[in-house]
Amino acid sequence: MIFASRKSGDAGLFYLPEGGAAEHRELARTELRCPVGDCPTPEFTTVDRSRFNRRDGFRHLNGNFKHAPESLFHLEAKAQITRFLKAQHPSAQVMMEQASNSERERIADVMVTFADGARVAIEIQYSALTAEEWQVRHDSYRRQNIVDVWLFGHTGPQMRTESDNRITFTSAQAAVRTAGDVPLWFNPLLMDIGIATSNQSINRQEIGIYPEARGSFSTEPLVRFQLHPDRFSSIRTDQIKTNTLRYKAYCAAEEEKQRIAEIEKQRIAAERQAKAERIAEAKRKDREYNASRRTAMREAWLASPAGQRVLELFDWEIPEWLDVHVKVDIPVANVLWQWHLWRVHIAPNVRSSRVRRDLAAQELRSEFGLDLSKDDAAAMVTAWYTALVKHNLLSCEVSRYPVGRPMLKYFKVQEPGLVPTANPAVYIPAIPDRSVSSDQQDPEARTQLSEPETVTCKRCRKIVAVPFARTGYHMRCAPGYAGR
Repeated sequence: MIFASRKSGDAGLFYLPEGGAAEHRELARTELRCPVGDCPTPEFTTVDRSRFNRRDGFRHLNGNFKHAPESLFHLEAKAQITRFLKAQHPSAQVMMEQASNSERERIADVMVTFADGARVAIEIQYSALTAEEWQVRHDSYRRQNIVDVWLFGHTGPQMRTESDNRITFTSAQAAVRTAGDVPLWFNPLLMDIGIATSNQSINRQEIGIYPEARGSFSTEPLVRFQLHPDRFSSIRTDQIKTNTLRYKAYCAAEEEKQRIAEIEKQRIAAERQAKAERIAEAKRKDREYNASRRTAMREAWLASPAGQRVLELFDWEIPEWLDVHVKVDIPVANVLWQWHLWRVHIAPNVRSSRVRRDLAAQELRSEFGLDLSKDDAAAMVTAWYTALVKHNLLSCEVSRYPVGRPMLKYFKVQEPGLVPTANPAVYIPAIPDRSVSSDQQDPEARTQLSEPETVTCKRCRKIVAVPFARTGYHMRCAPGYAGR
């Protein structure tokens, strides 16, 4: 301890200068005492600690008695701050334990009254303090137009440091930060001020700001601080405060950008949703229109002479394979376009001959004037051909050559001209002979086709296609086939 009270009760503390233990020992024993008011053994003396490379100080004559460290640090801190501020502001009134008003509403540890009447209360807090208690004291000072500066103790409950040189705010320190002030820590032994900072980035530039609850702890000598009527700060703390305001403005701008971006995102999503709803509604209306058109067209065509002739071929009931539903929605009855493709692209072919889907798709688009893409038209034809395979009217083969290309499906005629119905004697009409003029053709002519002779392979005993029936072998089964 380097401060002592006077036995006479005079205000202020006596400061023991460096190396003054021998000079002031007699004064300490006769006129000085322990600054702790209720000390049971207040008699003091000086101690020369130079041989230990330590500063001279006071001690109790009864060397066995010791005060709590926080109490001594608190007294030492008040005395050091008072001495520092008196030297910094010789024209100001600096008093320890000064009442804020006549009612003694608050007793400041150190009260500084400037020449213009502005007052600053320095509160040095070593003991525990809740956020609510701090708020009561802070509001009391502000009601009296007194700026309160809080210096928290360098040890005890107000110093919650961690192993990585970081510090976590107490509830009172967090309340100081929330109010817009900066929590500071004071070490009266080293005469320095502790500061909590946090590194943040603004446009890829790293700056130090004041944290809200936890930060890196660093110190700065007390002599670099200046007490102003509105604050207690140094050049560094002023820069950190400026950086903090910049960072808050930057964060507010970024939040505004995000808010505007979110609004724009919601607007675009709403427009897309509305567009999707309009498209869905248009598709629904198109489906309703196409369904009504298909129904009307089917009824009209079946009632026409051409439709009546087709019905007569099938015992007055359209077969399932001639009325296949496909996923592509068009305003043409299924039976109409499927009968047309059957009559033009399938019935004229001989057994095992390939039917080209691309020509059928092109015929479908051109004959009925459909606004279809090539892929949609090909999908319709493929779906119908697949249904014909299930009814044994077409066969489907997959080409696996050349190697490396996707497998392709090829459709071949299974039974040309033959229509499987309940009555096996009913067949589709033969294709008119193109060598005969249209005037000589009988539109009502019917030809009952006989099934071709079945030939089995001499090697594998499976049915041989018509083009190879003469040889009696499949192409792969023929003698001397190089690919076998």
